[in-house]
Amino acid sequence: MTVDPDPTAAARARYGWPRSAGYSELYERLAEVILAEPAMVSILDVAPPTQRHPGLLLSALHDRVLAHPEEPLAGWYPSVTGRPAPASDPAPALRAFFAAHGREIRELVATRSTQTNDPLRCAPLVFAFAAVAEEVRRPLGVVELGAS
Repeated sequence: MTVDPDPTAAARARYGWPRSAGYSELYERLAEVILAEPAMVSILDVAPPTQRHPGLLLSALHDRVLAHPEEPLAGWYPSVTGRPAPASDPAPALRAFFAAHGREIRELVATRSTQTNDPLRCAPLVFAFAAVAEEVRRPLGVVELGAS
């Protein structure tokens, strides 16, 4: 029997959950716990297929933390406390929060969506714009016609 060195690999692949080292220590740790807990990560299954991504679940979690600032998990959210997150592990507080408010999180995931704007998806256009500008020998302008 082969042991998977990453016990969260299947969940990462299923939900397209990237590794986000360096972005947010809190979200990195929350992701580790959520991905290791099938009852937590599977909440994404209630979302429409195009919305089954980590941002939706983390957004729903953050929304509920803001709605319940008295819960211990709120202590790790500077948006609630106005202070840096403590150095201790938020995993026990996260599990308790899901136990108490999992239905609320599930409802948000099932009924809401996220709008994400990632400027890197436009990176390939830079080369096309450069080629056109060189050919016409004039500067180009870009007008954004709304959110993607």
